[in-house]
Order: sequence, then structure tokens, then C-alpha cells
Amino acid sequence: MALKRNKRLLTLFAALFLAVVLYGGLRFYLMLGPRQAHFLLAASTSLADERLGDLRLGQRIDSIAPPPVPEPNNSTLDFYRCADGTTIAAEPGTLHIVRIFLPSHSNPGLRTGRGIGIGDPAAKAVAAYGDRCYRRTEQGALVIGYIDKQNHTTLEFWLDGATVSRIRLDSDELK
Repeated sequence: MALKRNKRLLTLFAALFLAVVLYGGLRFYLMLGPRQAHFLLAASTSLADERLGDLRLGQRIDSIAPPPVPEPNNSTLDFYRCADGTTIAAEPGTLHIVRIFLPSHSNPGLRTGRGIGIGDPAAKAVAAYGDRCYRRTEQGALVIGYIDKQNHTTLEFWLDGATVSRIRLDSDELK
């Protein structure tokens, strides 16, 4: 009888240990894994009217004045540099913006649709967009991200300490 009870306890502890290891592994993967891994578990936040400065996803590149300058491209996207320091990207062969990126050296007056810009505290971004975000790291930076599952859009704030250092607005349907 005691042997049977000990066997049940051992099985219970083994199952509990396995559950903790699997949960910890999933959390570790989500923190360091690819950006798309967060899309499954993150809650949706409306980004329907989102923009960076005057730029919006889906906008035609040839509608921007002054015209952005093409940059050396990689094999997946065509990149352009705007006069204000913003980088935009389009799928090859199209002129519709699928990514807008504000690097740390871009015009500090550029803001998201809810007023967040480079140099703002991370807490201000969370206050503006809510706590329904995912967190991950990339290139050594903590990233706070929001996903709009209905509009297929993601907005990410890259942090330097507790300060927004880069902002990226993407279509989550990038090929």
C-alpha cells in the first residue's frame, strides 16, 4: 500500500516538474524566439488608425514628398530613406508601404498616432496603448509590442533602458 502511494506521489511530482519545465521553456522561447511566436498568445489591440508621423501602412511610396531615396536592398524588401530619417519598406515590385521604422536618429518630432516618439519613457507607451502587449528581446534590446489581429498590423517600441529608442510599424503579412 505504501509503495503504491509513493509511486503515485512520484508520478505527481514528475508531472508537475515536467509542466514547470515546459512552461519555462515556452516563456524562454517567447522572450528570445522569433517575433511571430508572440502573435499566437498576445491579445489584440486596435491599431486601425496607426501612423508614424504622416506615414501609414499601405500608403504609396510615390505619394511622399520629398521622394524617399532607395537604399541597398536585401532579398525580401525594398527599403527607402525619407528626408526625416524614417526608413520605409515595400514588397519587391510594389510601391505600398509594409514597414515604417523610426531609428533613434530620426526626427524627434515624429510621433505615433497616440503621441509616442523617440526618447519618450516606455511607461508612456504602455499608458497610451495599454498593457495587452508582448515583450521580447532582439539585438540586445527589450521590445514592447502590440498586435492588431483584425488589421494585420504590429507596432513595436524598442527600448534603451526605460526609454523608447526605435519604433517599428509593420504589416504582419510580410512575405
